[in-house]
Amino acid sequence: HRHVFRGIKADLHEYYPSGKKIVWGSFSSCAAFIDILESNLLLGISGTRTIFDIECDSGKDISQYSYFPQEKEVIIVIATQFTVTGCLNEGNGLFTIQLKETKPSHHLLKPVTHFSEPKKTYPSKKSNFRLIAV
Repeated sequence: HRHVFRGIKADLHEYYPSGKKIVWGSFSSCAAFIDILESNLLLGISGTRTIFDIECDSGKDISQYSYFPQEKEVIIVIATQFTVTGCLNEGNGLFTIQLKETKPSHHLLKPVTHFSEPKKTYPSKKSNFRLIAV
């Protein structure tokens, strides 16, 4: 297991009661260390805020590809399923929602088992990149 953290500048605690099962709705960047969220560019240290404290198994470490590798960025994949294990009022407008990844009874996404070769490529006139259609 690994713990990762995601911050939102909003009060979301009413939507996440303890015991609720949720499906993560997007690909989301998370930090391996909570103190990274204190940056004013991210969550800051004042105002209305919610921190998701996420215990996950399937998060993907992308720090070697990140512009800020020291942040140890982890991606939570869309359709990952969690159970809310706690919701804490930390004071000063900060709430912490604790989530634990759960194994789904059925998968919402199929795992990638192989990669196919592109069928066509289209040269781009504006750059050295090519658009690949699969």
